[in-house]
Amino acid sequence: WLLDLTADALAADPQLAHYSGAVADSGEGRWTIDAAVEQAVPVPVLSSALFARFRSREQQGTYGDKL
Repeated sequence: WLLDLTADALAADPQLAHYSGAVADSGEGRWTIDAAVEQAVPVPVLSSALFARFRSREQQGTYGDKL
């Protein structure tokens, strides 16, 4: 399903000029990381994903960010 959406977006706009690359968060990722810290459980993939969301909102999205 996600690949179909991506293919449709690329077919309509190959440069993805109408997409910002910014990704919002609902707070669940933050809550999960807070809980992991409290329990001393490493969650490197989840924390990297959350920080990627933060980074996407601070800078103009690159083509890779948009994908």
